[in-house]
Amino acid sequence: MIFKTALAYPKPGLMCNSGFKPECEYDACASLGTCIARCPTNALTMSNEKRLQVNFDRCIGCGICGCAFDALMLVERAGILPPPLDQKALLEAVMASR
Repeated sequence: MIFKTALAYPKPGLMCNSGFKPECEYDACASLGTCIARCPTNALTMSNEKRLQVNFDRCIGCGICGCAFDALMLVERAGILPPPLDQKALLEAVMASR
């Protein structure tokens, strides 16, 4: 339910993010578009030059876009805080943000 709600907004990658992002190794990319078809958030597109483009406002870093040619890999996304370790840490983070 949370995932469906996040996808209804134009920038689910800002609301619901794993802390990782896909990075393309263009020398290995066959430009088949399989990764684009697999992406549940429609964050991937192919440019006219057959180069993969990622809309990081939509990308949640789930890794479902994985590539059979190992052209895509997940790398750490800067600026994303790690999730709280437990419910107590979550409550402390929420209280600290107020």
